[in-house]
Amino acid sequence: MADLAEIVKSDYDIENNKYIFDYTPVWKVVYLSLITFGFYEMVMFYKYWKTLRDEFGYKVSPVWRAIFAPITGFWLFSILAKYIKAHDIPAFPPVAFAIGYFILSNTYKIPDPYWLICFCTVVFIAVAQDKINKVNEKFYPEAPQNTWTLTNTLWAIPFTLIFILSVIGTFLPD
Repeated sequence: MADLAEIVKSDYDIENNKYIFDYTPVWKVVYLSLITFGFYEMVMFYKYWKTLRDEFGYKVSPVWRAIFAPITGFWLFSILAKYIKAHDIPAFPPVAFAIGYFILSNTYKIPDPYWLICFCTVVFIAVAQDKINKVNEKFYPEAPQNTWTLTNTLWAIPFTLIFILSVIGTFLPD
């Protein structure tokens, strides 16, 4: 495994498994991002930045970094790609991901039904999370699990109905 010191801002101590991200199933990220109209992507950005602050020693505000995710994605995707490469797993192109995320996150303003392309932003988060999950499976099997919970179910039921009705309403004539 490559040296993680280049992406870790505080004291380097890999033996205690301090520098790990949560394992989150990709299907959960995709599903919750879609039904919440992208809000769950902000939650994922928040979790990534919070981990970088609490576990890696970055001096950042996760809330503000999540709110401005299309802009802060340039830094986050770069850090995540370095983290993945440091574990000898092929990473994604961080600049292309950041640009794609930025552009697609602004497509919600285009006319019906083309605005639906903005949901493709989840692809970038899903690929990054998939790579993080592969790192966890290979090096950190005891990584914290962000599995499906009762709270997820309670949020998913009404948001799924709203999502379905919104998509149907997009294609109905005026």
